Amino acid sequence: MQFIGMGALVADYYYEKDNFLGRMNGKSFQNICVNLKHLGQNVMIYGTVGNDDVGAFLLSNLEKLKINVWIKEINKLSHRIYITREKSSREWEGVRYWYLDNIKYPLKVSKEDIVIVDNFSQNTLKNLQGLTCEKALDIGHATSLLYLSKEKIIKLLKDHFTIINLNERAFKVLQAKLNVSVCEICSLLGLKFLIVTYGAKGILFATSDYEKMFRITTSYTEVDANGAGDAFFAIILDLYVKHNRVVNESFFEACFKERQRYVYNVLNHYGAIGHILELQK
Repeated sequence: MQFIGMGALVADYYYEKDNFLGRMNGKSFQNICVNLKHLGQNVMIYGTVGNDDVGAFLLSNLEKLKINVWIKEINKLSHRIYITREKSSREWEGVRYWYLDNIKYPLKVSKEDIVIVDNFSQNTLKNLQGLTCEKALDIGHATSLLYLSKEKIIKLLKDHFTIINLNERAFKVLQAKLNVSVCEICSLLGLKFLIVTYGAKGILFATSDYEKMFRITTSYTEVDANGAGDAFFAIILDLYVKHNRVVNESFFEACFKERQRYVYNVLNHYGAIGHILELQK
């Protein structure tokens, strides 16, 4: 089996105030895939990228990581995003990526594979349609849910995904829109399980009949918290396969325990995947 990531490739540009620290491949689905490769899993990425020096930079790093790719280059379109550790005049400077509604990926997927996406745009759902494998969704921004009705959210998410990972803000919006408990969210959307990350406070795991908050009691010295959530989702997906896709309390406990070890290393490097590839200037 393999993990298959799908989406637009971007580069993260890191600044501390106005001091440029470096750049590296970014965006959630790509960060998750890079971590899974680092954990020893087979990984394939289908994506689009700008036909420029940034695109070449992104592809060269995926080659270094020995990640197989199918990439469509888009003329005169740079997929890039700027991230700052602290507020600065450069925040969100430059051309940002955007979703394209007419990209058909030639996905070669077996039933044992798991597809990873970080959005539920029309184009993403079109590409997922008809796939018999499991699909995992990372929701990193509450705004993707904010202006959707309850009915629209259910239509977009119900039975499309097996696993959803989201942060505290996105979860609060989702729960307010659906107006049900976390276990009922799992039942309503047809999820095998759901994860909510609360930063340094802890992690909530839930299924249709189980929920538990794992509290983080150890404090860490953080160099940079970017990418910690993506790294943790990779740990969960890695252990999910290694535990033969059996979801129970011992599985969640194993995920939380491994998170304590792995994410500590992530937090001590600049960049979402700086623990794997250092930022480059």
